[in-house]
Order: sequence, then C-alpha cells, then structure tokens
Amino acid sequence: DSKENLDKTVCNTELCKKIVDPCEDFYAYSCGGWSESHPRPANALQWGTSVLMDAKNKEKLADLLEEEDDYHSSAVRMAKDYYAACSNLELRDKYAITSLKRVLENAGGMPLITKHWIENDFNWVDSYIYSDTQLNSVQSFFEYTIDGEEKIIKIRSPKTTFIDNNWLAGGTEEPADKVAEDKEKIKEKVKFLKSKLTSEQMNKEIIDVIKFEQQLLILATKKADDQNNTMKTTIGDLEKEFPYDEQERVGLTPDLRINCATSTDKMFRLALDFLYYKKYLSGKAYSDIKSFVKQLKDSLTLTIQHAKWMDDKTKLEAQKKLNHMAKYIAAAPFARNVKSLDEIYDEVVYISREDFAHDYLKLAPLHKKYHLQVLKEGEDVDSAKASTINAFYAPNLNKIALLIGVLQPPLYYVGGPPAVNFGGLGFVAGHEITHGFDSTGSQYDYKGEKVNWWDRESRLIYENKTQCFIEQYSSQIDPRIGKAKDGRKTIGDDVADNGGIQLAYKAYKEYAGVHAPESDLRLPNEMKNFTKDQIFFIAASQFFCSNDHLFAVKYLYANDEHSPQFARINVPMSNFPVFAETWNCTEGSRMNPKHRCSLW
Repeated sequence: DSKENLDKTVCNTELCKKIVDPCEDFYAYSCGGWSESHPRPANALQWGTSVLMDAKNKEKLADLLEEEDDYHSSAVRMAKDYYAACSNLELRDKYAITSLKRVLENAGGMPLITKHWIENDFNWVDSYIYSDTQLNSVQSFFEYTIDGEEKIIKIRSPKTTFIDNNWLAGGTEEPADKVAEDKEKIKEKVKFLKSKLTSEQMNKEIIDVIKFEQQLLILATKKADDQNNTMKTTIGDLEKEFPYDEQERVGLTPDLRINCATSTDKMFRLALDFLYYKKYLSGKAYSDIKSFVKQLKDSLTLTIQHAKWMDDKTKLEAQKKLNHMAKYIAAAPFARNVKSLDEIYDEVVYISREDFAHDYLKLAPLHKKYHLQVLKEGEDVDSAKASTINAFYAPNLNKIALLIGVLQPPLYYVGGPPAVNFGGLGFVAGHEITHGFDSTGSQYDYKGEKVNWWDRESRLIYENKTQCFIEQYSSQIDPRIGKAKDGRKTIGDDVADNGGIQLAYKAYKEYAGVHAPESDLRLPNEMKNFTKDQIFFIAASQFFCSNDHLFAVKYLYANDEHSPQFARINVPMSNFPVFAETWNCTEGSRMNPKHRCSLW
C-alpha cells in the first residue's frame, strides 16, 4: 500500500517536469506536471494537493461511519445513527418538509415561501438570534466564531449562500450564465418546500436574494484587513444538510455521502476522531509521530544553541519556551478512550436513525451551548473537525497541533521512507514549531503570555533579519496576476516556511544517522535515480502543488496570509545552502543566489 501511494503522490514522471531545471525553478520542476496529471474540474476554483487530501479524508470518514463496529461506544453509535438518518433520502423527505417549514416560520418566515409575508412584521434581530442559537450558527449578515482555547470571539464578514465569494475578488462581477445558474439553484431549493408563489413572484424574489448577496459581498470585500479564510457554518451549510434534488433520489449520491459525513463530523467530531484514530493511527503510527515531533524540537534546540547573534539570556528564554511547547497530535486523549468519549455526549441521549431533521434540530442548540461553555472554561476540544486538513500554532497557549487530516499521504506514510515523511510532515510540523518564534509568536513567552523576553540588541538583530524576508518575498511576482504580495502581510508564515524546511532537514539527518539505511524500503522505480536528500526536497514540495482558477488566485492574493505556493517552495529552498549542494546548483542560479535571508 505504501508503494502504491508513493507511486501516485511523490514526484515521479507524472508529477515532475523533468525538462525544467531544478536549480532555476524547483517548484516548476517538482510540481510542473501536477496540473497535467490532475486536471481541475470545471466547477472547481481551488485545486491542489490539499484539496485532494481533503476529499480523500472525507471519503475515509464516510467509510468509517458505514462500518458496523461501534466499539461498544454510545457516542460512536449515535454518530452512526445520525449519519444513517442523513443518508436516507426517502425518510428525510417524509419528515423534513414539516420540520423545515416550522423552522422557517420560527425564524420569521421567508418571502420565497410565504405568499403573504409582511416585511414590516419581520424582526431581523430575533431572526438572527434564533438562526444562530437553534440552527447551529447559521449566520446571515456577519459571522462570528468562538475559540475556547484562546478565549476570544472572532467576528468577520459573512459567507454568501448562493453566489461564490471568489467571483468578486478584485472587483470581478458574476457573469450572466453564473447568475442564471444561481437562480436555478434557488428554485430547486424552494421547490422542495412547495412554495405558494406564482412563477413571476418567485423570479422577483430570487433576483432580490441574488442582488442582496452581491451587495453584502461587495461590502465585505472592502475590508482589506479581513485576512482570515476560515470556513464555518453559514446558511449554505444548512442547505447542504437538506440537498433535495428530484434527480438525486435514487441511491446514495457521492455528494450526499460526503455531505452527511461532514455533517456528522461537525456534530460528533470527537467520535469521528476516535474512529479515525482506531483505524489508522493507534499503536506504532501514533508513537512514531510523537517521536517525530520530538526530533524536530531537538533540532531547534541545537539551532538556538548555535545562533551566534542571540545573547545567552535570550537563548535561555527561547529554550524554555521550546521546552514548554505543548503538542496536540491527531486527537485529544479523552477522544481515544470509550468511557471518556461517551461522557462528553451523555447529554444527547438519543439519536433517531430515521428522522434527520429531528436529529439536526436537537443537536444544533447543544452544539451552540457547548461552544459558549468552552468560551468561559477555556478548553476548546472542538476547535477543528476530523475532516480538517490543517496544523497550527497557538501563541497564547504555546501549543502546536497536528490534526488528523494532515497525518496521511503525501505528508505522512505509515512505515514510509524517512526522507519522504520528514520532507512532508516534517516540513509542516517544523513550520508550526517555528511559528513560536516568528514575528508574532516571538512576542509570547513560554506560558503563552505576551511579554518581552528579548534582550534589546538581540531583538534589533531579529527584526533586521526578518526585514530581509519581507523585502525578499515582496519581490516574488506571481506571473498569473503580474503582482507580488506585500511581504509585511505574509512575514509570519514566510519565517515559518524557512525555519520549517531547515528544521525538518536537520531532524531527518539526525534520524538517518542513528537508524538503519533506507535501501530496503520500497520506492517507485522513477525515484531510484534520486538521492535520499533529493527525495526529501521533492517530498517537501508535494503538498503545495496546485492548479487554481484565476479567480481563486486573485482571491488568495487579497485575503490569504500565506505567500503564493511557488514562493513557499522556491524561496525557502533558495535560502537553504544545503538545497543548492544537494542539486549541484551553480552559484548565481535562482536557487543558489549570492545573497540569502536567514533567521537562525
């Protein structure tokens, strides 16, 4: 299985662009063939390795929910019952119309359905509160999220229901055919609820909905400082919970299967973590990843000790912070034990395998209540779902997290070649560890408190070093849009990328120095001509291979805190002298420049 996965996901003849000189453009070399072997679907705006990992992960979740074994856990059984109810379209039709109409009536009615809806009788505030608290954070006009670990509420622009945010990136309006598609989409949803409006009345109301969302989105995109690209629950998510299309009523469609798995993950996240952990990560894999993170931290320890520009007192504080850096790997401890898992869901008691509307409406307010409780208690075990492809560092907790979604190919292979695993997951984990010492993380101490632990002279040198990165990344012009991102906006992740790749490589070499050679490990034939170090760098680039639509490129340029994918590979590699040595790059080539930026 490991070899099969490597054939498909590590740089071989299908993914590498062998006609490109790796010393001139390593991203094009290692990812240049990716778009050819992974054509972007017509309806996709973002398309890359992370998107495919996300899709594969959701397939895994659906598979887990369809297996019979419940591990004698009431939480797992309820999660599987919820998924079964979601998947049964015939019974959903039977129960859903009455439930949905009651919900809409409680929310203040809806002009598209209610023939004699009176605008002056509608209370926006009451409707918003009901939708938010009783329908699991359906937030129409602004979106807020609760982060219990950081004890903060984040407020940001809303996500629209029917039109795509990316169409307005850079002032682009939706084309006429897309507007027509939006209209048909709304009609299909309303038809299920048996609207009493005439065709003319419905068309007018639909146009009003689309115009309203367009205006809302235009206002939202004017906020230049709204950099957060978090995707949370919107009214569009509620519509996905009830995807009634007359043509989809025979069998369990792929979209419905994934939607139901995602909905179950949202309501029973810890139960899904438990299932995923039991199936894929229990035993040796979990202990290997823990050791993996320790090796990365040991690598940074040596780096700090050898940093000539940092005074001894600041080194001690940096080391103390690293020593206290907590880690969250795969799943919380109580999500790996049946008894503690069941106690978390003991308030739910019963989930029907037949009435999905009942289940959803029962769980939604409990889900909201839980999030409000963790805001007060400060223990947000539900901050990310099992389906999330993500890793992060929380500066006020001094904690890194490697979520279940990233612990899979091409980032990590159970029992896979160390060069591949350190290049893939090592780069990601090293990136998050380095965040503890980036422009933001460096302002927090070992306890997660925002205090200055730096010697004045060391801090000035640090800022001069980061300024080099700012100028370097500000010169990386994206040929697709003819512009470069402002390095001041991406500096945190740029520093983390540069530190991450070097930490991962050093940890890999330390590991290789004390473990048996990898010659007995299986690799695709196409990889036999590469050295182990070359394989490391190739593996590090695979997560960033992408073929985004131009609209997505513009949207990410305006809203994402990361540099473009090509810069996230080419710049850190060119700043790392070992890369040039590994690929025999001549001095003065793009990947072996005379002037480099370096923090450590």
